[in-house]
Amino acid sequence: MTYFDEVVARLNIDDVSLLTLLQECGANRLIKGMTKEDFKIESVKLDTQFSEATIRSALSKLEALLLIERDSTSKHHKFIITSYGIMALEYHLEGEMI
Repeated sequence: MTYFDEVVARLNIDDVSLLTLLQECGANRLIKGMTKEDFKIESVKLDTQFSEATIRSALSKLEALLLIERDSTSKHHKFIITSYGIMALEYHLEGEMI
């Protein structure tokens, strides 16, 4: 098993859900990035309502694993999914890491 496989295997449901939100909202470029507030709004629409602590924890973990990036040049930091994040999400959705 590769390092990437190990990392992806350790993602929990909250991590995968936030990656899914980023991809579904097209947040793959900074112009389309999502703020923490956007995550709350979108999660309410999908009846998944993440707490602020859950969002903060998952975003920190995903950023450390390079699955997402943060744009810290604006007042409200925006997050985008990276190519590694897309690959990780595809692994989970295809069931390869279950």
